[in-house]
Amino acid sequence: MINIDEKEDRKNYIGGIDAPVIVLPNPKWKTKYQLWLEKTGRVEPKDISDKPEVEFGILQEEVVRKKFIKDTGYEVVKPEEAIYHPQYSFIGAHFDGLGVDEEGNQFVFEAKTSPFGKGWENDSIPPDYQIQVAHYLMVADAPYSYIAVLISGCFYHCYKIYRDYELEKEILEREIDFWENYVLKDVPPELTTIEDYNYVEREETIAEAEPETKTLIKQYQDLQSAIKELEEQKEALKLEIIKAMGTSEYLKADNVIVRYQKVESSTLDTKKLRAELPHIAEKYLRKNYSYRLTLKEAKNE
Repeated sequence: MINIDEKEDRKNYIGGIDAPVIVLPNPKWKTKYQLWLEKTGRVEPKDISDKPEVEFGILQEEVVRKKFIKDTGYEVVKPEEAIYHPQYSFIGAHFDGLGVDEEGNQFVFEAKTSPFGKGWENDSIPPDYQIQVAHYLMVADAPYSYIAVLISGCFYHCYKIYRDYELEKEILEREIDFWENYVLKDVPPELTTIEDYNYVEREETIAEAEPETKTLIKQYQDLQSAIKELEEQKEALKLEIIKAMGTSEYLKADNVIVRYQKVESSTLDTKKLRAELPHIAEKYLRKNYSYRLTLKEAKNE
């Protein structure tokens, strides 16, 4: 698990998990703007260590490493601290492991886990991991890497990836550009998602819409109305289907099986908890903020 010092350390350089964010057009975990916010100290990286896929991934990393060692006979050592690019001190890596083959060549070892194998179909490697490994090879100046993955907790696969100098050149250029022209100059990258705009500090002022924005608002209103109408139609059809089922839990219609069942769920009664045990409620209360886009008729003054 990443400790506090390591998290602080990662602010000062571009690591392997940052590389796909900078290089890929639609990165998986965060945008380039959100990464910029982290590297410039404006926000703290989100703590995802309590997510099941992350928590169990960390726990299973050692299992994957031991399986690799058993199969190959290579000794793999995990460096305790980050290793940096020989030329660029703002490019570094925390490795899952480094090893040396029988010919004396150093190689990079990367352990992955996947609950369902998404992205690993047909012996393919997810693009973000390809970029991550290419970054590691560049930092370690190693000729190749092994990436081992444990899928669904029991299916193990290992791939050998050789250094791609053309890809490495592109990664290096983009990482240098990101660090020197955005982080060091304190210039934000383009905001590309709604979540990006949620980080923008807003003032209680009223901006006047441009003609093209008015068109977008009209399109948005029309779409809202269409969705509402479709939802109403959906609910009406749902009611008729349930009526047709009578007292049966199941209904068969050709090759479709319909089921209408009671689903139990448990929720915490926070109102009662605050009333009866306010000191306990306050201790475990966590505030979350979100944004909502609303449209209403403006009053004529």
